[in-house]
Amino acid sequence: MTAVPTEFGQVLLDRRKGRYFHLNGTATTIADSLRGGVGIEDTAREISRRYEIDDATARTDVETVDAQLREAGLL
Repeated sequence: MTAVPTEFGQVLLDRRKGRYFHLNGTATTIADSLRGGVGIEDTAREISRRYEIDDATARTDVETVDAQLREAGLL
């Protein structure tokens, strides 16, 4: 997989499957954290702090992105 930063986040290219995905800034932060081995809880705390949202919303957002990335085979 190749990751290319963009003005609005990141584009991920899966060369094996010939598919690409665009991630917005928040999803890029989440994906980078999870791919770096940081767990869901710690990633959610960072998202909550960085974007000034409540912990429950951050956790839901992280779990959603995690599930989408796994479904696409990107995690």
